Amino acid sequence: MGLGMAERKPAASGIEVTIPGRRRLLRISHAVFGFNGTLATDGRLIRGVGTRMKRLAAVVDAVVTMADTFGTARRALHGLPVTAQKTPQYHTLRYTTRPVRAGQEFKR
Repeated sequence: MGLGMAERKPAASGIEVTIPGRRRLLRISHAVFGFNGTLATDGRLIRGVGTRMKRLAAVVDAVVTMADTFGTARRALHGLPVTAQKTPQYHTLRYTTRPVRAGQEFKR
């Protein structure tokens, strides 16, 4: 969804995590975040989140879900290399917990 975010290019190889007792490495290629309450408070990014999102987006595809009722998320995420997914108002948690495919739009 074009919300004025920076152009997204495919992420690098992802993050590999070793889990004791598991034979294969866990590869993380996407990270999904809710906006308010996770990355922001009252529509404003928490200090340091922008820098960290830039670093994370260099290795995984970062997706941010939000209702953006007042347009504050659009402004706060401007210039960050994330995919913004606008969800129906008051249903962000429900949509954040569903699996997301790269470029997929949320549907009711």
